Amino acid sequence: MKFTTKQMVLMSLLAAINGVIEITLGNYFHALNFYFTGNVMIGFNCIVYIAGKKAVPIRGSIVIIGFISAVIKILFGWNINAAFAIFIEAVLMELVMNITGFNITGTVLGAVAANIWALCQKIIVVGLIGGEGFFVTLRTVTDKASVFFNIDKSCIFLLLFLIIIFYSLWGVLFGAIGWKVTGRLRV
Repeated sequence: MKFTTKQMVLMSLLAAINGVIEITLGNYFHALNFYFTGNVMIGFNCIVYIAGKKAVPIRGSIVIIGFISAVIKILFGWNINAAFAIFIEAVLMELVMNITGFNITGTVLGAVAANIWALCQKIIVVGLIGGEGFFVTLRTVTDKASVFFNIDKSCIFLLLFLIIIFYSLWGVLFGAIGWKVTGRLRV
């Protein structure tokens, strides 16, 4: 991967914007205890990643933007879990967009993959690696979803299905918005 100075500056600028959005808006949403905070923040990240891919159409540009954003989140936001998620989302977006191409399908599928990762991260990173346990974390996720969707807590499979559908819809929404926004971008 060889980048010109202009491309490195663009990636750094987009990563800085993404990092500032993560620190300010992300912390504000978490303070409000909004249920889909992670998905909204992933959506903003995806829009920045799609703009970055449009500005720097070279393999690895999204991963670099995501890595710098994650470092900013660690240094100034003091949240290693979110920084890890930011980097993995960038890797997933890059991977999906390299397979499907830089088109609306690729951006939407990449955003869906990044949003589905948010659910996987809650269960894997927080539950298994964090020490809470798989079933305890799964129970916590479904309990919050049961309150949000107003469905009985005993309908675990229905709740998981609805969570996956909602996470996917967030990805479709922000992938399409990102594609529309970058269609107007001139670099």
